[in-house]
Amino acid sequence: MEDIILSKYGGSSLANAGDIERVARITEEDPHRAYIVVSAPGDEKKENKVTSRLIHLASLRGNETAAKEDIDFIVAKYEALYPGKGGYVADEIRKLDRDQSLEPEWYAAQLRALGEELQGKLLAETLGYQFVNFRTFMKLSEDADNAKVLPETYKLLTSIERDGQKIVFPGYGGITNNGKITTLGRDGTNISASVIAAALGVRVYENFSDSPVLAADPNIVPDAVKIEEMTYDEIRDLSCSGFSIFHREAIQPLLGTGIPIHLRATHLFPQTGTMIVEDRASDIKLPVIGIAYEKEYAVFNVRNLGLNDILGAVHLLTGVFYRRKISLEHVNTETDGIALVVKQNLVKKDVSTIKAELASSIETELRNVEFIENLGCVAVSGKGLQRDPRISAKIEIALDKAKIPHVTRCGGTEKRTFIYVVEERYGHKAVRALYDRFIRK
Repeated sequence: MEDIILSKYGGSSLANAGDIERVARITEEDPHRAYIVVSAPGDEKKENKVTSRLIHLASLRGNETAAKEDIDFIVAKYEALYPGKGGYVADEIRKLDRDQSLEPEWYAAQLRALGEELQGKLLAETLGYQFVNFRTFMKLSEDADNAKVLPETYKLLTSIERDGQKIVFPGYGGITNNGKITTLGRDGTNISASVIAAALGVRVYENFSDSPVLAADPNIVPDAVKIEEMTYDEIRDLSCSGFSIFHREAIQPLLGTGIPIHLRATHLFPQTGTMIVEDRASDIKLPVIGIAYEKEYAVFNVRNLGLNDILGAVHLLTGVFYRRKISLEHVNTETDGIALVVKQNLVKKDVSTIKAELASSIETELRNVEFIENLGCVAVSGKGLQRDPRISAKIEIALDKAKIPHVTRCGGTEKRTFIYVVEERYGHKAVRALYDRFIRK
């Protein structure tokens, strides 16, 4: 492992000319900061991101009149960041539009990837650093959207020569074995940064964004404390349950490497943020590290006398969703019953049909399948939960004292996270009650 730091900057960290100067100061402050990975330009309010404009622009291909507003916005954004470069950006966008060899989905993919590519190229030029395009190292699967990283990427990265210079990498994009530009899925630039960090064996991966990780959503608990240290597993658990700061797929490349992630607030530098590590010592008196909440869930509750005696009952019921390509978020089983938790927007148009298929799959009456909507999932997470055999009872007592009923409870055998499905109207109240009970000092 080299004594080198990789720093990734999100869109809100590279939104205006002042941010470029800040990135330069941070990078030069420590000679070990040798690698930078960048997102496309964002904005402080997260309302006008370049990537969002590029995605919209792709739908207007060939219609220059309709596309003018998006192009003008994108060009103005880069011109504000890198004076004198707006014309170059406009030329690159129009060059893509004129390339009729690209099929619509691959045109859209290349346009999406352009935001990071331009950011990386112009930042490197401005700061006098080396630019390494994702086209040279990031090998992705043959998918025009939500592509996956191929193993050869790691070998290509280790062959990059630094020659003592600092390097800027663009995130999000990559190239297929057939030479097509495409993009990673959600949180793609964080995935890119994790892959680069793992391949190059850096000492630490700094992730600069708006905030370190807080123990609860500040929109629900305004004075939520910063989490000083947490494990890869804990951030993955909370990311699956509503924490949007770091997607679980972005952790995967670092598992087993021992490389810590330092999640930092760019505008609060040099304040430390949250360290995400392979393992940590937990405090038995403070078993809960964070409480996450996400709304817009629904439950299909199937009850049938003798359900447990039906061979393959769980397989039959979950198969209904598999055939429809609908991911199940959580499954909870009990005697004669099973609760199937899904994202509500994925089923809202087919509720009646799904209920009928569930009933038919185990040959029960339709009245034995209940659909419960407008629910939210509250996740109580922490490595220390494993060491308290009464923790689930304590959580339920706290919810009961706050007069918050729950529809169902889900949790794995590792007892690292307990998830309570509640009515949306109780969601924020549940988070506050649990925060006061387990985290507030």
